[in-house]
Amino acid sequence: TALAAGHRPCFECRREQAKAYAAAFGRALAIRPPGVQQMDAVLHSERLAAGAAGRPVNLQQVEALPDGSMISANGVALALRGGVALRWNFAGYSAPVSAGSLVGQALGLITPPATVAALRAGFRPAWHPTAQSS
Repeated sequence: TALAAGHRPCFECRREQAKAYAAAFGRALAIRPPGVQQMDAVLHSERLAAGAAGRPVNLQQVEALPDGSMISANGVALALRGGVALRWNFAGYSAPVSAGSLVGQALGLITPPATVAALRAGFRPAWHPTAQSS
């Protein structure tokens, strides 16, 4: 969820995750592992305004997104993991949704494109415990 909001792992409290994110970010953008200011500038430019529906995507594009990406479907936030979309709320994740049930819905990419690229380049996010049981 934090990644979808345009955040990255903290170099102070989650150093190993932050280094892995920076390395994947650099691989994805074909640059040396970037510094914090460079990553933050890119992420800030790609953040959506609060309440935004996301960048429009179609079902085929959604199916090609890496695990850890978040989308909106008719205004409902969903995290992609293991071939399903998990409904997000402030308490965690619930009620997996199959790709087939997204047909005909207005879909939007919430996760910043640079983070999607880092996920494709091998970054593996930490998941809330509710994502394990959904």
